[in-house]
Amino acid sequence: MQSKIDLFMQSRLKTMEAEGMDRLVYQYAGLCKSVMNHPEKNLSYWLGKK
Repeated sequence: MQSKIDLFMQSRLKTMEAEGMDRLVYQYAGLCKSVMNHPEKNLSYWLGKK
């Protein structure tokens, strides 16, 4: 599992170096907006995972 996390982080760092932070913000903007607009839905999801 740790190696998957490391590979993911390396991938994101390469993206930031090549395209800048703006690319990552654009990529995850929809997800972040969804979390902010529906916090109770997301909380209930994670509580259900327990």
